[in-house]
Amino acid sequence: MDIAPFEKSQIRSLDEIITAFKDSTETSKHIAVLELLGLGHSDGSFDKTEDSSIKDFALGIGLSEELYNTLSHDIDSYVTILNDIEAHVFTE
Repeated sequence: MDIAPFEKSQIRSLDEIITAFKDSTETSKHIAVLELLGLGHSDGSFDKTEDSSIKDFALGIGLSEELYNTLSHDIDSYVTILNDIEAHVFTE
């Protein structure tokens, strides 16, 4: 898959991104964190650096650590289920 080029001038700091999301609805914040967690798992590996960055974002936009841990656990469970389904469907 080709990744479209981007301008380095368009890169925003975590603080800028947090500021942009602070006034979002709670649902939008939850969805953003779930999407980031899913993206973190998309390569088959989710390391401490990814977890730390996403957690910093979640806490920065006003989510509690407890909620972050719940969302992270839910995504972990979802990934496990997807892996199980893949193992059963693609047996060749």
